Amino acid sequence: MTTLNVILNGARGGQGTSTIAAALALYAAGHVDTHLVARDPAASAALLGIVTPQGGEPAVVTDRLTLVGTAIGTPAIRILDSPVEDSDPAERTVRLTVLRGPCYLALRTIVVEPTSRPDGIVLVAEPGRSLTSRDVADVTGTPVVATVPVDPSVARTIDAGLLVARLHRLSALAPLRRSLATLLDANRPQAPPSGLQPPVATPAVDLNEQRPERVDKTGTDLPLPLCGRGRGSSGRRVAVCHRAYPTRDRRTSGRDHAQHRQAQCGRRRVLRR
Repeated sequence: MTTLNVILNGARGGQGTSTIAAALALYAAGHVDTHLVARDPAASAALLGIVTPQGGEPAVVTDRLTLVGTAIGTPAIRILDSPVEDSDPAERTVRLTVLRGPCYLALRTIVVEPTSRPDGIVLVAEPGRSLTSRDVADVTGTPVVATVPVDPSVARTIDAGLLVARLHRLSALAPLRRSLATLLDANRPQAPPSGLQPPVATPAVDLNEQRPERVDKTGTDLPLPLCGRGRGSSGRRVAVCHRAYPTRDRRTSGRDHAQHRQAQCGRRRVLRR
């Protein structure tokens, strides 16, 4: 996998570019090896709440995040905060512009200056503004990849030096995580298309083969289910009882005939059996 360079520039000064870059780098470090390249490493270290690096040395922020002043090494992703030099043309590069407001002057800067035409816009939305994210996309012709609302809790967390520890609690920065996931999926190498697989040979069927016939276990022609099968079956074997009937003629045997009493004279009814 080649290094993915995400370059962030503010449309004008004071757009919150360093905060967006630090948040993106922290989210990326949760997945892959990440470098945060800052123009002012001391200011970025203060924003992250870590010790200021000395002599331009890299500063370890987390296990997978390193703060550097210049692009070095080959990390999986490199977040560049307002870089002076451009990235390596051989590496994949995504350019994002941070726009706060939307401010009309900053929006005009994106439209007027053709060199600042980005691949996407990160909108830091302020309440009460007349322009919307749709207006930004229509005017610039560039999609808004993330909309981050202005939340005082983000400023309080940075002021306390707890951005690294409490990033997961800041719901206002969550849209950046979703946007980063899209970038990482696009940078993941795709498997080359494989050739046609040979057809799988199916076993030949012998038409003369004697197949065992199914034996009915019920012992009756009644539509009863087999043992342990059928709907509502309780798993018990169905037993069919065959009643034996006498073979002799009942009409010729006096034992098998019902006994009747003779009718008595002088009465008009038959005695009870």
